[in-house]
Amino acid sequence: KSLIIAWETSGSNPGAATISMKIYPSHGIAVDGASGTAIEVTSNADPDIAPAISGLGAGAVAVWIDASSHALTAQTFDENGRAFGPTDGIAVGSVGSVSEMAIASLTFDAASIGSGPGPEAGASAPAQPDDQFAIVWVENADAHGYGNIMLQRYGVPYDDDGHEQSPVALGRDGQIDGNNAPEQLAVVTDAGLLSAEGRAPQAIGLKDGALALAWVECTNSGEQIRGEVIGPHGGDQILLIDLFTLF
Repeated sequence: KSLIIAWETSGSNPGAATISMKIYPSHGIAVDGASGTAIEVTSNADPDIAPAISGLGAGAVAVWIDASSHALTAQTFDENGRAFGPTDGIAVGSVGSVSEMAIASLTFDAASIGSGPGPEAGASAPAQPDDQFAIVWVENADAHGYGNIMLQRYGVPYDDDGHEQSPVALGRDGQIDGNNAPEQLAVVTDAGLLSAEGRAPQAIGLKDGALALAWVECTNSGEQIRGEVIGPHGGDQILLIDLFTLF
C-alpha cells in the first residue's frame, strides 16, 4: 500500500484550482512527476468542492469537479505516477449537480475483469490481482446540503504484460453486465427499501472486496447516520448501518 499526500493551489485558469499529489510507496521514497516535481492531477478543478483521493494498488485514484464543464471527473495513476485513464479523465456520468464526494479502493484476490493470461492446463499459478475503486457522491442537493447518494464502481483491467489499462465502469454490482451506469443507493430496512438521501458520504473498502458506505440523513427527529455494506459481486446488501439510536 502507498501513502498519498495531496493538496490544492490556485489553478492556471481564473476560478480554478490545481490538485497535486505525491505517492509514497512502502519503501518511503516519493514518486515524483516530471523533473522531480509533484504529480499534477488537474489544473482545472472547481475550488469550491473538495476533491477525493485514495490509494489504488501501488498507485492512486482521484476524483474532482471540472471547473469548466462542472462534470464529475476521475483519473487513475500507476505506481510511477503515470495517468493510465483517458487523457481528459474519466467522465463518471453524473446527471446533476454534485456537492460532495468520497472514494474508496478495493482489492480482490482473484481477477474478474483482468485480461491477462491465466494458468496453463494442469498448472497452478497465482491469480492476477483485480483492483477496483468506488466513487460515492451527493447529487442535486437541496439548500441544506441533502441530496441523492449516488454510487459508481470501476475495475482496472490489465493487459497481457500486467500493465494497467483504462478503468471500466461496473455500476453498483461491481460486474460488467450491461447495468454499468451510476445508481442511487438504497438500503433494505424493516420498513422496506429506502432510497438514500443525505449528505457527507463516506466509503471504505473492506476485506475480500466488500464496500462499506455511510452518510448523514435528515429525519423528523434530527440527523442520523445510515449506510450499508455491500458484497463484492452483485452489490447485495450484507449489512445495514443504522446509528439512529446513538443520537
